[in-house]
Amino acid sequence: MLALLPRVVAPAPFIAWDELFWTHGSVSFWTALLQGRLADTFIIGQPGVPVLWVSGLAALLGALVRPGGWQAFSSLGAGPGYLAFDAGLLRQAAHFLPAARWGVALLSAGVVAGVFTLGRRAFGSKVALLGAVLLAFDPYFLAHSRAAALDATLAGLMLLAFLALLAYARRPSPRALALAGVLAGVAVSAKLPAVYLALVAAMVLLVVAWRSRQTPEAGSEPHAPGSEEERRRATMPWALALRRILPRLFRDGLLWGGLALATFFVLWPALWAAPLQTVERLVATVAEYNARPDSANFFLGRAVGDPGPAFYPVVLAFALTVLTSAGLVAWLAGLAWRPARRLPAGVLAAYALGFLALLSFSPSKYARYTLPAAAALDLLAAAGLVGWLEAARARPALRRVLSLGLCLALIGQIGWTLSSHPNYLAVYNPLLGGTRAAARTVSVGWGEGLDQVTDWLNGQPDAERLKVALWPMAGLAPRFSGETYLLDEHGLVVADYVVVYLGDAQFGSLRTERFYGVAEPLFTARLQGVEYAWVYRNHSYEVELAYIREHAGPEDLVLLDVDAQLARHYSGPQQVLVLDGPMTAEAMADRLNEAAVGRPRIWYMRYRLVDSQARPLLTEFLVDDATYLEHVDFDSGRLVVFQPPALPIFGDPKGLSGP
Repeated sequence: MLALLPRVVAPAPFIAWDELFWTHGSVSFWTALLQGRLADTFIIGQPGVPVLWVSGLAALLGALVRPGGWQAFSSLGAGPGYLAFDAGLLRQAAHFLPAARWGVALLSAGVVAGVFTLGRRAFGSKVALLGAVLLAFDPYFLAHSRAAALDATLAGLMLLAFLALLAYARRPSPRALALAGVLAGVAVSAKLPAVYLALVAAMVLLVVAWRSRQTPEAGSEPHAPGSEEERRRATMPWALALRRILPRLFRDGLLWGGLALATFFVLWPALWAAPLQTVERLVATVAEYNARPDSANFFLGRAVGDPGPAFYPVVLAFALTVLTSAGLVAWLAGLAWRPARRLPAGVLAAYALGFLALLSFSPSKYARYTLPAAAALDLLAAAGLVGWLEAARARPALRRVLSLGLCLALIGQIGWTLSSHPNYLAVYNPLLGGTRAAARTVSVGWGEGLDQVTDWLNGQPDAERLKVALWPMAGLAPRFSGETYLLDEHGLVVADYVVVYLGDAQFGSLRTERFYGVAEPLFTARLQGVEYAWVYRNHSYEVELAYIREHAGPEDLVLLDVDAQLARHYSGPQQVLVLDGPMTAEAMADRLNEAAVGRPRIWYMRYRLVDSQARPLLTEFLVDDATYLEHVDFDSGRLVVFQPPALPIFGDPKGLSGP
């Protein structure tokens, strides 16, 4: 309950980038499952199966108790695939987001409880309890475990699988090893980086098998400590030792690996229906991801492609809390004087560092990928802090002071974390300068702050008629009353406002340079003293507007094939005609003829890189039946001037062959 409450009370008001994708995927997963289309439960290259199961089930249950909910659920699940720039689809998926978040929150709370349960077997109750509390109130893990996405689930499941392996190494038994294999299969079914557990398991099982060479054969008498038999086994030649350990290693590996694979198979219905095709698609998708480097990242104050191996350690350092940082220092200091008591913690440290090293080989790097290592470091910090308490056992007064200090520090961290509710993602290590320093050093922002932007836009007059362009559409479209567009050329032409997010400013996203650092924002969203998003008035239409006002006659016709800002803000004497959307040739001819009668000239603004359903037919009319006079090029497109025919029957292709 302690872990669940901060994950479900007052859900995050913003929508993180991946949440609507996985919410839509969860609905599609369950729809395909209920309709018997098992092969269609393959959603993307990362299986995501635990999240698809629990979030989809929560969304389904929520739909069943809401009027019209089942129809909306099945319609979304059976509809087209996810499109991050389809505002209508984003709004549909957002209806099921609160329930999907509940599913992940319940799963994450269960993971925290599992960390305590399994951690006791490897580290003892004190370390396990403190580690579970540190993990539960780690703002980095807490933020992601409140979101309908994969990374916190992956981190928790990997840590559970690792702790189960440690418990097996401490007290070997088939049941402990079976649990470790099942948990590893669940972790891999969440996300493929969990395959790293196979390497960890191989090393742990090798150590267990090597130690087993010193145990007597079945049916023989146990040998006494320090006996000749014990010394003989300890100094056993390598060849003989290998002959003894290989059968054990093979048997244990077969049990662990077989159960991991079986669990992976059982959890993913796509494997039931089409196992070979599913594996082929999985391998192809992973190969595609690894073949293309991330096109945008931000590291050490500048936009880069692949930020290199230092990226993850720096990101992780910013993600740590003060208490976790202190615990890690305490653990490192304790290595010098009690190495024997630090062996399980040392293995835990190797697990975290090894995972970071593995991540560094991938050209695609994101901050949230460090979550499995961060979760392990919370437990490692607990081992360090408890180790210092145990070291002071011989000095009761000092031990009481240290215990009181630790309790106060823990209460302080919990309070500090909860004080940032609900924007836990905006919290960074204050020892390194907090959010301000993080924003100057690494990529920051996963949607937080856009809720402030949405509220401001919805408070504007006639908000339902406004058009806004930005890159992270998923963070705005579901709650915004007006229309949302990508910040592409089409968006620049039609949008009243442009929103630039912090990540866009860091990466130097296309077209943001026309606004960020150049224009004065109308509104700025701030978190932890850092500016996260800016809203700008879009004045990009004013160049064309000024030219038309200066050169067009009062009786001329201004013609557009898209509902651009130019049409909505035009206030000159000329008539403005917008022919936008699909229409028949007859309907277009009627409207064009009616507007062109008696007009000396037609000023046709033809925007480049803007899709217009009316453009092909409109271009045909003007080329065939009007007389080309001149054209003027702008950054946004070409303004072509025609003389309409004396009779409204629409000649010359020159002028339209440009951009």
